This record gives sequence, C-alpha cells and structure tokens, in this order.
Amino acid sequence: WSFNEATSTQATDFSGNGNHGTLNTFTSPPSASSGWTSNGQRGGALYFDGATDDVTVGDMNNATDGIKNMTISFWIKADTLSDYQNLVTKFNGTNGWVVQTGGASSCGNTNDMAFFPDVQASGDCVHTNNDAHQVGVWEHWVMTFDGFIVDDQDSVDFYKNGIEITNEDQSA
Repeated sequence: WSFNEATSTQATDFSGNGNHGTLNTFTSPPSASSGWTSNGQRGGALYFDGATDDVTVGDMNNATDGIKNMTISFWIKADTLSDYQNLVTKFNGTNGWVVQTGGASSCGNTNDMAFFPDVQASGDCVHTNNDAHQVGVWEHWVMTFDGFIVDDQDSVDFYKNGIEITNEDQSA
C-alpha cells in the first residue's frame, strides 16, 4: 500500500493480491488532522488523527497467518508522541501481533518503537531503547522478526532510515 491515492476511501494493494484497505473514520473531505494529504514522503499520504482513524484490510490469512519470519516497513511523520499508538497490526480478536509506539513503563518509552509478537501473551515485547522516534521528521522504519519466540533481543531488529537501532527484550 503506497497510501498516495489522494482520494477515495480505499488504499490500493499494488501487490496484485487484492488485499485493498478500507479507510475508516477519516474526515471527508480531508481536514488538517484527518484524511488524504499531498505532503507525503513520496507523493501523497494519509494523515491519521491519532484517535480513531485506521485502515482495515480484513482477514489476510493468505498473507500473514503461519508466517514465522517477516519484515514490516513504513514511513511515519509524527506531529506528537503518545503511548501505545498502533502503527501496523494483525489481530483477529483472539490473537495476532502489533507494531506500535512504546508505552511509558510496560514496553519502552513513548518515543520508542515496540513490537508485540503475540498480543495475547503476558506483555512480551521488544522495543528500541534509545528514544529513537522523533516528532516532525519523516522516518523510514523497518522491523524484522525471525520467529514467534521472543527469548532474546536478536529475534527482532529495528532499522530507522537504514541504520540498525538497538533494542531490548521486555518479557512480563
């Protein structure tokens, strides 16, 4: 998903798999705090309000279920930093994973990136440990995951703008 369509209530899946996203609760027409914007890193972008805006893709069983290794990448430019802002998730109400901003005490600081490999687990997460996320600048983040068992920090790696960021395993 490039998120640079600039119009519509759909985020187009350009992979050819037909996993198009549906924009939910964005203002229409776009406003300064929600909707399509032309101020993206590579053309257009979506401006999320930080509260209710999201893009759902539905159940992508064909794309992510059973995968033990994965890479997730995204561009982000935050206006503010706050705890537990979901950025990319795969959750069906019972199980799944989430990439989000850190949360004050349970998984890094507000300006850390965090990965929960199993949202039903008792708080296991891996997070950056150096306040890596910044306000007001475009950042390209990549998170790699080498399996569903987070016993050490080496199973998850974070990269910001092509540079590996140190991380820390935090198990409950």
